[in-house]
Amino acid sequence: MENKLYALPRLKEEREAKNLTQGEMAELLEMLTAKSLSASMNQKWEQGTHGIDPDFAIKISKVLKVQLNELWTAK
Repeated sequence: MENKLYALPRLKEEREAKNLTQGEMAELLEMLTAKSLSASMNQKWEQGTHGIDPDFAIKISKVLKVQLNELWTAK
C-alpha cells in the first residue's frame, strides 16, 4: 500500500500569501525536483483530490516555509 498525503486548505492560502500562481508554484517545484509538473496537478493537490508522495510534500512545505503538518494530512 502506497502512503500518500492530502492537502489541507492552508496549502492554497500559503501559496497565495507568497503571491504565487499555481503555474509559478509548479515551475518552482520543477526546478527543485527535475520532474515535470502542471498547474492542474497543483490544483488537484490544493483541492485534496489527488494524493502526493511524502517526499514531494516535504519539498512543497520547504518552498512555502511552512511546517509539513500544517499543509498535509494522511487520509
